[in-house]
Amino acid sequence: MQLAQRLAGLELSAIPVWVLDVDRSRVCWVNEAGLELWRAQDRDELFARDFSAVPAPIRTRFEALAAQLREGGVVRESWTFYPRGVPVTVTLHSSSVELDDGRIAILSQALPPGGAPEPELVRGIEALRHTSVMIAFVDPSGDLLMQNPAALRAFGRTGTWSAWLGEPGEADAMLRAALDGDIVTREMLVRTVDGERLHAIEGRAVRDPVTGALGVLFHHTDETARIGAERSAEERGRLLDELNATLALVEQQRGEILALSAPILDVGERALALPIIGALNRERSAEIAARLLPAIAGGGVDRVILDMTGAAALDDAGARHLIEMVRAIRLLGASAMITGIQPALARALVASGFDGTGITLVGSIAQGLSRSRKR
Repeated sequence: MQLAQRLAGLELSAIPVWVLDVDRSRVCWVNEAGLELWRAQDRDELFARDFSAVPAPIRTRFEALAAQLREGGVVRESWTFYPRGVPVTVTLHSSSVELDDGRIAILSQALPPGGAPEPELVRGIEALRHTSVMIAFVDPSGDLLMQNPAALRAFGRTGTWSAWLGEPGEADAMLRAALDGDIVTREMLVRTVDGERLHAIEGRAVRDPVTGALGVLFHHTDETARIGAERSAEERGRLLDELNATLALVEQQRGEILALSAPILDVGERALALPIIGALNRERSAEIAARLLPAIAGGGVDRVILDMTGAAALDDAGARHLIEMVRAIRLLGASAMITGIQPALARALVASGFDGTGITLVGSIAQGLSRSRKR
């Protein structure tokens, strides 16, 4: 039996009845009362309407309703429709019905609202009252039509939504964008009764269920702590980057100072001179060796003069570092000459078991250079 035959008994019903083809988002059957509710000129005009262009929350609600009905249930809930912009609130009795091609559609019967409000509606209103999200519904000019308790606590009683904003001039642009169909999102300063706060704001166009006119629903969430933490983290990151850059510069300058306090001098005839100024600790010895040994190996050097005239008094550890450097020079095939040994250094070398065999010891660097040239 065809759909029209199965629903023939509802043609003359005073209750508006229609069938919505969910897959195609179009009404495919309606009785006379349904035509009147939808303010349609005739069936063809109603059947041509595309219901896919409804707002996303309504589409989600339709899809959830269809899913319930596919499981064989019957759903009774309050809906507000806006045929030609006029709000109509009904109690919608919905059930599934099979179309002529075997697909499942929604059979809707619009009953007059009456009796106690539905539990879902009561719970929704209560949730709106207790949520910490601040919600406002405004008309196209920005006048407040509704604000929930969280918004009232935050902003007090104001006539316009723009009074909430730190920059009220932004309100007009946000309202226009929302009324044009955009979902408006901003992070901006607002003026609460407790002072300035940073709010994440979202706004979208919604029809007023009382008048049917378009308005804008805004909701505010206080992001002051989060944004403050993010900015603090960014500032810490910036300071850390600056500190790392400063440390890198200091390290570079330290290396340059170390190099200047122990410069490697090419004194000709395959000889290098290294005046050591200041202390000779493990780190300093490693830095000098890192420069000196490659210079010996790569430059065909066979003589190295280590001048200790400007060196600080060495302890046992410093003396050992000097001995290790001499050994490394000799392992590379070069001879070592130490000049400018002071009495304190001589004592430290003796205490460390220094064996001067094979090492030339000269009183001054001038004498060392002279002897080196005579070879």
